[in-house]
Formats: sequence, structure tokens, C-alpha cells
Amino acid sequence: MYSIGIDIGYTAVKISILDSEYKLIYSVYRRHKGNIIKTVQDLVSEISETVDFDFISYGAFTGRGAMFLEAENSSFSEINMIAALIEGVKWERTDAESIIEIGGQSSRYITGISGRESNISVESNSDCAAGTGSFLEEQISRLNYDIEDYSSLIKKRKKYSQNCRKVQCFCKNRYNS
Repeated sequence: MYSIGIDIGYTAVKISILDSEYKLIYSVYRRHKGNIIKTVQDLVSEISETVDFDFISYGAFTGRGAMFLEAENSSFSEINMIAALIEGVKWERTDAESIIEIGGQSSRYITGISGRESNISVESNSDCAAGTGSFLEEQISRLNYDIEDYSSLIKKRKKYSQNCRKVQCFCKNRYNS
């Protein structure tokens, strides 16, 4: 039996499928460009060529766009994004103490995940593109790179910009000049 998780964010749909031993057997990331339902339908169609949906025993979704799935399929459970993020990181990295998550419209800094649940602290910006994934994607495209190249480019850096100490909206002006 399999479990499927679908995250629908401001900019992309992510789908992962785990087998009964919680091993990842399928994972996909696709930008939805505002067409959430069609993107999910296309991805489900593609996945069905590889995975037999009759063997999926559990489904859950997270993300701001999950409301679109709720109406389409009531057999899925909606999971709190922060709880899902913490549990996923704890599953993958038992030694993790904090999480930095950058989404399309918000960023979160979560601490205290290695101890008791009462010690967990979540800091988040308001829903604004400044300092988040869509801002990052826009800026990296100005340098003629794809967002998919960002991690490999950062790993090569020896020195990092100090601009992160400034308000991101003002940084945009600096990069435009």
C-alpha cells in the first residue's frame, strides 16, 4: 500500500508517494502558474502511468492551494503545513534543531524541534513576496538562471552577500540598477 502527499503552494504543486515502508517511490515538483486544478490533474495522470492508484491507502494535502483539492476529493485529509514540515524534517533528520522554509509567499523559521513539543517556536513573515520563493525566483531570473540552478550556484560561493540584512524590497532596487 502507498501513501500520497500533495502540497499546493502559491507557485507550485509538489507530490510525493511513499511505499508501506515509508520509502519515497515517486516525487514531482511543478509550477502551476495559477492553474492549480489543471496542474494537479496533469500530474495525477502522469503518476498513474507509473503508480497504481488502487494501492494508495492514504492521501493528505497541505498548502494554501489545498482548498481547491478539498472540493474535488473529500477522501484526502488536510494536514497543517507547519506540523507536516516538522514531522517530515524529524523523520529525515533526527538531529535537526531548526527549519528555514521559504515558500512562494511566506517564509518560516521554526526552532525547538529537537526537544519537547512545547518548546517549538514558529516565526513567519506576513504573506508578501518580499524575501520568499517568488522574490528569489524573480531575482535569479534577472541573472539569467533558472531557480532549479540556485542551490548548485550557492554551494559554489565562498562569500555571501550582506544584503539579507536589508528589507528585501529595497534589495530589488539594488539588483535592478
